[in-house]
Amino acid sequence: MSNKVIRVGMVVLATLVVLACVIALLATLNRGSSVSNGELDTSSGSREVAPSAPSESKGDGEAAGAPGRGTSGDATDQAVAQVAAERMIIWTATTQLTVRDTELAIEGIQALTRELGGYAIGSETWQQDSQLFARVTVRVPADKFDQAMARLREMAVRVERETATSEDVTDQYVDLESRLRHLQAVEAQLTKFLAEAEDTEAVMSVYTQLSATQGEIEQVKGQMAYLETLAAMATITAELRPEAAARPLVEEGWAPLFTVRNAARSLVDALRSLGDAFIYFIVFLLPILLLVALPFVVVFLIIRFVRRRRLDRRAAA
Repeated sequence: MSNKVIRVGMVVLATLVVLACVIALLATLNRGSSVSNGELDTSSGSREVAPSAPSESKGDGEAAGAPGRGTSGDATDQAVAQVAAERMIIWTATTQLTVRDTELAIEGIQALTRELGGYAIGSETWQQDSQLFARVTVRVPADKFDQAMARLREMAVRVERETATSEDVTDQYVDLESRLRHLQAVEAQLTKFLAEAEDTEAVMSVYTQLSATQGEIEQVKGQMAYLETLAAMATITAELRPEAAARPLVEEGWAPLFTVRNAARSLVDALRSLGDAFIYFIVFLLPILLLVALPFVVVFLIIRFVRRRRLDRRAAA
């Protein structure tokens, strides 16, 4: 009995030892995984913080005491908030105006553009039926777009048509910023490699890559500047038509086509009435007249027959 108890105790002890080993092994694995994740977050945070502007940093004390991931998250949140607050919208408008004098209207549009801080980008004039027509395209600051459209309406005798469209290029601009930061980081790395290169072949290889990267940087900067210009300045195209050309050939008050249409309608109504009368006569009146006249015809024929018999008898006597 005592041997059996000893064997049971040894089995229980061995089981506890195995469980303790398994627990220790799992704790070691978890600790190693957490350390690896911490290093990975720290490295990714350093990549995101590097290109951030100094105004977006939290301060030396907070940056030193906070983990890398937290610093990157703050910078990203600030960048997203700034982009959300300053959306890049490209405004484009087209308006068709009837004006008293086309030349004076062109001068007025140019003066208005200069007054609002804009500039003209195109102008076209042509003659049609001895009247001067024009198309003027200008750019004005985006924050004065509504004011410019209102002033253009005041210049016109009548606004024939007006359209305005907007395009949000914020996402496209943010993508260009990200690409620019990446290219600038590559440029810095290649510049470092170029300074450390010793043989001619390595120098030429690094210089070629550096030149290509710098070319891409200039292209991205050009695209960003183009979007900034379009977003900062709204484009307005004004199509001008003189009032004399807008007048109809026949003044209001006399509508010959309307008169012709009414006359034709009256003629059709008259022919329809005649046709209806003829149908009524054939279908309705004629049978009645025949029925009424039939007795008289019979009497007339009888009288005629009797008279003829009498005349025949007298002739025979």
